[in-house]
This record gives sequence, structure tokens and C-alpha cells, in this order.
Amino acid sequence: MTTASYLMELDQVCVTEGRGIGEGDFELQIQVLEITSDSHVIRAIWPTIDGTEKVNNNGDAKKIGDQWKQTYYTSGERRFLVTVREEDKGTLGKGEFGQKEVVFDFYPNMGKYLKSATIGLSNSTRHHGEVKVTLTAQGC
Repeated sequence: MTTASYLMELDQVCVTEGRGIGEGDFELQIQVLEITSDSHVIRAIWPTIDGTEKVNNNGDAKKIGDQWKQTYYTSGERRFLVTVREEDKGTLGKGEFGQKEVVFDFYPNMGKYLKSATIGLSNSTRHHGEVKVTLTAQGC
């Protein structure tokens, strides 16, 4: 059986649709889960399981750089679910949430590939901004 290893990275995030000047920066947490045939496996959580990090509301990309190595026994398509939670600590605010799937086609000795997911954030009452999360994959 042939195996191949890949270096994955939760590369960066940026705000693509802000909430307005009065709302300030986004407080984000990002999770990347691999979708397998029978479960979801956590591959990355940024910044921490119970924390958030500020990301500028003006669209500047925030470098993340969380990496993990993965070995697969077969080539082919792998699906990852990117989940973004925005925490609003203000007295009038509500937290927002969004998720999107990213698909990579893995094969031995593959070069570096970037995939981005543009994720709308919303709560029970309204759409409230949008972020773009970029993942990379490379054979190693």
C-alpha cells in the first residue's frame, strides 16, 4: 500500500465585508475539521479552543501559519470544513457564525496549492460581515 504525506496550513484570514466603522475589529476563532466517511476530525483551531483573536475590519490579511502533517494511504479528494466564529463582547452585539467546505485533491509529490473559502457570518437575526480563510496543502 502506497502512502504519501502532506503539509497542511491554516494560512491566513481577512475581512472581506466589514460591519461598519462603529463596530471595530472582528474577534475571530477558526476551526478546520477534516470530513471523513464516518466523522469530523479536528485538524486546526486558531487561536485556541476557548479564545479569539482580533482581525482588522479594514481587510488587511492576518497571517496565521498553523501547520499540521497528514499521511494518507490513497490519493484523492479530501474535504475540510472551515468554521468561523465571531465573538461580539459589546452590550448590543451578538456573536456570529459561518462555515464552508474546502476540497483538496491530494496526490504524491504534489506542489503547493492554496484554497480560499469566503464565509458569510450571521446570527439568528441578520448577516453581519464576511471573511476569507486560506488553507494550503503541499506534498512532503
